[in-house]
Amino acid sequence: MKQQIEIGNKIFRYKKDALLHFKNILNSYDFGESLNSKDFNDVYELLKRHPRAKEKIGVGIKGFKIGKVQYHTKCFEFIRTDATTGYFGYVKCISGDRNAITEFSRACRKAIQEDLRNVKIEYFKKYSKKGRVKCQETGELLLYEELNVDHR
Repeated sequence: MKQQIEIGNKIFRYKKDALLHFKNILNSYDFGESLNSKDFNDVYELLKRHPRAKEKIGVGIKGFKIGKVQYHTKCFEFIRTDATTGYFGYVKCISGDRNAITEFSRACRKAIQEDLRNVKIEYFKKYSKKGRVKCQETGELLLYEELNVDHR
């Protein structure tokens, strides 16, 4: 049976509801924008669930803003009372640490990232017509930014 998730004074019936709540907070701000007091409280309670919460919180938290990390994605950035900063993602706070297989898969993907990028560039150079290429899966004409390279 699925357990409800309690984060601070909020109770989420399902994990997906908690994930959606914090995703909505994250996406309601622009990069570098500070969280309002209501969202601060929710995100602080979320941070307390992080597997390394004690390390992340450190001397105390005085603020949160939206940070930009790898691939220009959003995450929460915390500002401690001593002015040091750090980052964390809401998914890890709700789902916990990844298991060994997930970590291995992620490491493998990272190891071939540059090769995948080069394949994408070469494919686009070779097959593009008027700035688009035909998707091998759907047949749809795609821009470079829309093209996704995956291994099979």
